[in-house]
Amino acid sequence: CFFCAVEVRDNPQLRGLPIAVGDNAMLCTASYEARKYGVRSAQPGFIARKLCRELIVVQPRFEKYKAASDEVRKILPAFDPHFEMVGLDEAFLDVTDYVDSNQKSKQDTCSEIRTAIFAQTSLTASVGMGPNRLIAKIATGFHKPNGQTIIPQDLRSILDFVHGLEVRKIPGIGRRTEDLLQALEIRSCGDFYRNRGLLYLLLKPASFSFLMRSAGLGISSSTIAGSSDGHVDRSRKGISRQRTFGPLSDRMGIFQQCRRVCTMLAEDMRRESLRGRHITLMLKLSDFSIRSRSKVVSQALFSANDVMNEAWTLLQKELPLELRLIGVRVSDFQSIFIRLW
Repeated sequence: CFFCAVEVRDNPQLRGLPIAVGDNAMLCTASYEARKYGVRSAQPGFIARKLCRELIVVQPRFEKYKAASDEVRKILPAFDPHFEMVGLDEAFLDVTDYVDSNQKSKQDTCSEIRTAIFAQTSLTASVGMGPNRLIAKIATGFHKPNGQTIIPQDLRSILDFVHGLEVRKIPGIGRRTEDLLQALEIRSCGDFYRNRGLLYLLLKPASFSFLMRSAGLGISSSTIAGSSDGHVDRSRKGISRQRTFGPLSDRMGIFQQCRRVCTMLAEDMRRESLRGRHITLMLKLSDFSIRSRSKVVSQALFSANDVMNEAWTLLQKELPLELRLIGVRVSDFQSIFIRLW
C-alpha cells in the first residue's frame, strides 16, 4: 500500500483511517486499516464501499508516487550500487559487500536502510534479509509495516522458515495450484517436503521441479540484475530462430528439425547471456497456414535441452501434420550476467 502511505504522508488527517486509492470503478490499493474489512486492490470501488462504509477513496496521483519512488532510488546505491528496483515500491539489494566493508551487523544494516528512507521521504519501509531473493521477499512481509526480518543463512534455519509457510506464500503458486495441493492435504511447504515422493509421481516434471526448489527447499535466484539507478535492461523483447524445409510429416524428421532450431536459438541466447520464461512455437503447414502455441515456464530457459523439451512438448500437441517451417521464440528475459552472492 505504497500509494496509501504517500497519501497519508501528504495528508496526516488520513492516518489511522481506512483509505483506498482509485475510483468507483477500480481500486489501485488499500491501506491496512481498509484491508481488515476485506477491501483490496483490483476491487471495484462501489463494492469496497459496501464492505467498509467509512472507506475514504482518494484519486490516484501517480506523479507523486513516482517522485517518492525516485527519492528512494537515490538512497539505495549507498548500500548496493547494482540494486534492482521492482515497480515503484520494491527493491532487491545485495548488501554483502556493504556489510563486510563497513563491519556492520545484519540487524544494523536493515535498520540503517529503513532509517535512511524515512529521513529522506518520511515513509516507512519493511526489510527482509535472506540468502536469496525468494526468502528475502517473503521475509519482508513478516513485520509489515515498518519492520525487518532476518533469516539466518544456515540450512536448518532456512528449512525451518520455509517449511512453516503456507504454500500460497511462495511466489508463483496461485489459487489453482493451492487447491490441487490442499486436495492432497498439503497446506504448508513442510507438508510438500514430507510428501515429495508422492508428489514426484503425481505432478508434471516441470511443476515438481519448481515446487521442490521453492516450496520444498527455499531455493531461488540470488542475482541482482540492476544498475546504478535500479533499472533493469528489458529493451529486448525476445529472440527467435526458424528453419524452412520441404513438406515434412515424419515424426522423427520433425523432431530433428525442431532440435536444430532449438540448438541454434540456445546458442544465440548463450552468446547474449539471456534466459527467458516465455516460449512460443510457430509452425507453417504445407498449405501455408500458420499455427502457434506458447507457454510460460516455471524455470527460465537457457540450455538447448531446456528449450527443446518445452518446444517439443508444444509441438507434439499439434501432431500429426505436414510442416514446412518451424520457429521458436523465447522472451521474458532474465539477465544471467550479474554475479551471485
